[in-house]
Parts: sequence; C-alpha cells; structure tokens
Amino acid sequence: YDLDLLVDWEQREHIRASIGDYDFNEWTWSKELSRNPPWRYQLIATTEEEIPIGFIQIIDPKEEETHYWGEDCPPNSRAIDMWIGEEDYLRKGYGTQMLK
Repeated sequence: YDLDLLVDWEQREHIRASIGDYDFNEWTWSKELSRNPPWRYQLIATTEEEIPIGFIQIIDPKEEETHYWGEDCPPNSRAIDMWIGEEDYLRKGYGTQMLK
C-alpha cells in the first residue's frame, strides 16, 4: 500500500517541482522501504480520518551513509524530508502539523 502511494505521489507535478533536479532513478522505494537503518524514520502522514496525505522522513545526517548533507554534520542533528502528496491538502496547515 505505501509503495504504490509513494510512487504515485513522486510522479505528481507539485512533488517533482519541489524536489528540483533530483534524479528519481537513484531512489528505489521498494528497496528503501525494506531497509530500516537506525538513523532514519519514515512515516505516512494521515488526517484525523486516517486519509493518507503525505510523507515525512527524519534522519540523522551524520549517520546517513551517502553523507548528502556533508561530512561535518554535528552528532544528533536531524534532516527532514516532507511531502504533502495529495493536492487537495496543500496550503491547509498539514505540513505545519507534521513538523510538530
């Protein structure tokens, strides 16, 4: 369920626009969802009615193996990736709630 949903959201124009030039071929959801490194949390955001609307990933950039954020990240830092995948839920405060 999550795999199909994430792949669908990833193809949406507003998600692609927010990510920019990222090479979507480098990220394989089926592979990443099967991994559970101790430095990463991945969650599907839902409404109070349990409608899935977005994705949030919280990582420790010092521990993340590609060191995308650099080699000199302080210990116990956090980097957050977040999407609102469903267009009907954009600009309604859900992103703010997800960050809380």
